[in-house]
Amino acid sequence: MEILAKDVVCEMLGVSVRGLEMMVNREEFPPGKRIGKKVFWCVEAVENWEKRMFDAQRNWKPRRL
Repeated sequence: MEILAKDVVCEMLGVSVRGLEMMVNREEFPPGKRIGKKVFWCVEAVENWEKRMFDAQRNWKPRRL
């Protein structure tokens, strides 16, 4: 299992550290796992969140062609 540090997750999502912390506090993003003094996320959790965020867009179909 691959894990990602907070700064890597922020870079992937294009948000600041504070922005990521706010998303976690609002339960909009899965909480990380603290290991020592740092917080990490598994790649699968980040990828699943990204997929869920864009499900509606990926599944969109025009009403008329």
